[in-house]
Amino acid sequence: MADVLASGVIYFSDGTTVPVQNTAQTEGSKEEILTDAEITTTAQSLGDYGPKKTVVAGYICVANAAGYCYIERQGVPISFINIGSAGVAGGSYFPATARVLLQPGDKLYAYAQTSADRTASLVTTTNQGSHRVFQGTPSGSGSTALLDTITSNTIGDTLGGSSEIIEKALLVSGDGTLLTSAGGAWIKNNIGNVSGAFAAQDSENHFPLFTNCSIQVHLNYTAAVELSA
Repeated sequence: MADVLASGVIYFSDGTTVPVQNTAQTEGSKEEILTDAEITTTAQSLGDYGPKKTVVAGYICVANAAGYCYIERQGVPISFINIGSAGVAGGSYFPATARVLLQPGDKLYAYAQTSADRTASLVTTTNQGSHRVFQGTPSGSGSTALLDTITSNTIGDTLGGSSEIIEKALLVSGDGTLLTSAGGAWIKNNIGNVSGAFAAQDSENHFPLFTNCSIQVHLNYTAAVELSA
């Protein structure tokens, strides 16, 4: 995997902004993006730079494709920041999925991909404030499970214990017409019936955007993509 530039900006509720970047973002891995030392003198984690500032929006641009970007606190995502390929953003101000009053130690992480990477990323927020990413990498035809990137658990084991409702979601995948699971990913219940689906968005061609939904998740539910090749 190559190293690429990840660069963007974070907006705060007080009207200030801070540019952020990782000049050696490794494709195919989650890495921290720090403040741009050209502006902040030293490169810092987001929470260390702006404790008590409130994040309201932002964006990150990378080469090729990208899976997700989020603010993390104590190992758990707490707000998503829009991310996509450099040069294809449809705007410069994308609201964060949750306003975050920063604390020291909060970090900004991004996941970049190569143009040929088949990793599918289902990015979700729920009525209880959970922010999660479920990922899988197909290698051919058939079903590929999408598992939580923090715990490697299924979507049912991650969100089903509290019967959470997914209210906003997006699916990033470059597999296009190979996706036979409703043109993207789907969630199946414990008897194999589809309880919800998410159309694929290709982050090489545009910035993926969250869409509204209402999908309740219970224990034993699974998320997956099905492919023809």
